[in-house]
Amino acid sequence: MAANNRLCIQPIGLQPLQGRSVTLVRTQPAYLDFIHAAYSDDAFMDLYRLGQSRTLSKKALKQRIEQEAQTLPQSQKRLEWVILETQQTQPIGLASLADYQATHGRAELLVGIVDSAQAHRRSALEATLLVMDFAFNLAQLHKLLSFVYDYNHYAQRNTLHLGFRQEGFLVDHINTRKGLVSLYQNALLRREFVEHPRLARLSKRLLGRDITRIRQPTAHPLAKHDLNLLSQRLRIPSEAER
Repeated sequence: MAANNRLCIQPIGLQPLQGRSVTLVRTQPAYLDFIHAAYSDDAFMDLYRLGQSRTLSKKALKQRIEQEAQTLPQSQKRLEWVILETQQTQPIGLASLADYQATHGRAELLVGIVDSAQAHRRSALEATLLVMDFAFNLAQLHKLLSFVYDYNHYAQRNTLHLGFRQEGFLVDHINTRKGLVSLYQNALLRREFVEHPRLARLSKRLLGRDITRIRQPTAHPLAKHDLNLLSQRLRIPSEAER
């Protein structure tokens, strides 16, 4: 294969996920202050990821983000994005595919908006659709999981509205500073995703495309940083070495 096009591919998780009103970008040092503030916000984390430590220093968080930036997303157990308002490019929340299990083709979906005002509910829904699109169309997952805390009734209703099925109710499942918390365990299979008419209608209205129509990933030229990262991982010689 010619040297100038053998890397004209797109490892999943490097490019932003583009919607109409929000854009999801992989966590990076440029958003360190926002991410650290979000992780330290009890009201936000009680809904987003209750069990995560909130004592991580900004220095330690910066080191973690920089380390993750040097690793291809495919080789990680977790992929997290910052949710940006497309027009203002201001961060408003976080989204993640956590506990990625390649063998089983599954991961856990998390989406959270720091300001939970009514004005941002559309943004949260659009961000959720973007992650679902990524999970089934790009990452080619078989199953998405969503664990909802028993006190978050609004999130549970919305999760079921998006096609997830409640697979179980885990009583007193995690021990937190709030005490023992029970979880709704919800799941969405790939075959259910592609056959869900509400998801088709919602995505066409909010994203301008039907995410339930399964498509293959499109190849794009890599940014210089990502090209270097992929070259190192594949041990491809540099121009000077060739």
